Amino acid sequence: MSGKSGIGSIIASVIITLVFVIVLAFFVLPYLYPILSSKDLVSHDDLMDEGGIVIQSKYQEWDSYAVIHDNSVSDFIQMVDTEINISVEEGSQLAIEFSATSLMRLQSPFSGRSSYDIAIVVDGIGNRTFEVYYYEGGGGTGFIQELVFNFNYNYVTAPLNNGTYKINVFWISTSDVPGNNYLSVAKSTRNYTRSLWVTELRTQ
Repeated sequence: MSGKSGIGSIIASVIITLVFVIVLAFFVLPYLYPILSSKDLVSHDDLMDEGGIVIQSKYQEWDSYAVIHDNSVSDFIQMVDTEINISVEEGSQLAIEFSATSLMRLQSPFSGRSSYDIAIVVDGIGNRTFEVYYYEGGGGTGFIQELVFNFNYNYVTAPLNNGTYKINVFWISTSDVPGNNYLSVAKSTRNYTRSLWVTELRTQ
């Protein structure tokens, strides 16, 4: 009886562990990685499941200073330097990742909403846009605030015609609040950088 009881305990422990891991993956991981696009991750996984192969990858990193003030609300403007050109085969898809460390500066006494849209753009094909957002209620803190954001944004295109494509990043402010408020991306004096990683994928 003790042997059967021991085996039963082991099986129960395994089942409990599996349930715990599944629950953890389902409920916790989305909070640990909230800025990853589930649509793009699924697209990438589907390509791999279908026997997708990597044709080439291009990576570029910049530490040049790029900044947008919150009064730049009329049109998207291109983020300085942040551009990659890549030539692809017929039927390939591009998996693009934009990563950066940014600093949002809010002048005292800031109160209200500070928000910016950042778009990964493939010229002539499409874009994927994300939001950087902060809200301060009440009358403000009375101090200059500097908030750090880490980006890791993804965009997977549909199958493309053969040719050369330009990938770049645009941004725009979506809220103008009085004061010298801005969002900056990368700064060599602080070792902040931004990068684009572009991978050509295709199914077999």
